[in-house]
Amino acid sequence: MLITDDFVLLNLPKTGSTFACTVIKTMFLSRIEPTLINRFLVYTKLKKTGFVELEMPHSSVRWHKNQHGSYYQIPSKHRNKTIASIIRNPYDRFESEYSFRWWIKHPLVKIETIKKQLAHYPEISLNEYTVYREMVANHLKAQYRIDKNLDIGVQTILFLRMFLRDPLNTFPKMTQSYFDSKRYLDDMPQVYFMQQENLKNDLRAFLSQYDFSKEELDIISKHEKVNVTKRSFSQSENYLTKEAIEHVTRSEEKFITILSDLGFDYFPPKNTMN
Repeated sequence: MLITDDFVLLNLPKTGSTFACTVIKTMFLSRIEPTLINRFLVYTKLKKTGFVELEMPHSSVRWHKNQHGSYYQIPSKHRNKTIASIIRNPYDRFESEYSFRWWIKHPLVKIETIKKQLAHYPEISLNEYTVYREMVANHLKAQYRIDKNLDIGVQTILFLRMFLRDPLNTFPKMTQSYFDSKRYLDDMPQVYFMQQENLKNDLRAFLSQYDFSKEELDIISKHEKVNVTKRSFSQSENYLTKEAIEHVTRSEEKFITILSDLGFDYFPPKNTMN
């Protein structure tokens, strides 16, 4: 998470959050004369930069830290600030997570368990990846003591873990009625959400509320993309199979509904791979 004097940016993985963090840090650092001594002072944290980047222990990967902290991990003295984050089309995000292949280096399920159903793991197709994701969902349900019979997908669990005020105590109490009654809306803080699909414009609109000059805001549009997932096809091509779309539609139904309740509607792609 990135903490400034005015806001906290929570980084939901594979949504463009790395780009947003990099740009914001660049904007703040542009205010500091780039001398050798200043670079040393910034590197050693002896000079204030206007932001603090906190890394948190990964919730499922031992000895691994990352910048994807959750709301409940924000130091209490900063929780009164504006909370901002980025969301992304759940279908695009599913494919991006598959192509990024972080799950190969850090599988959340034991390899021997995976290979019982996917003998050729990690060389698996997008359709086979849906099977792996079901295993991960079951793993997360067990980890957070979520009812094993509750139909809830990986993206849904990770979103709620990031944005519920008290996810660790809320998860074990979740039932279908929790979602039918939309109680999650009461259990979440106010969050300023930007969309990955329009990130540069959304980020500029958000940061324009604060003390950034036009020159600093122009960094957003000029900055190159960051942490881009490599693909073997263009985004204009059909990139999801029918089975993958059906998987996301079913397993992430609750997440798609939550996003709709927050004002962001996403629908299954009409075009698919053969």
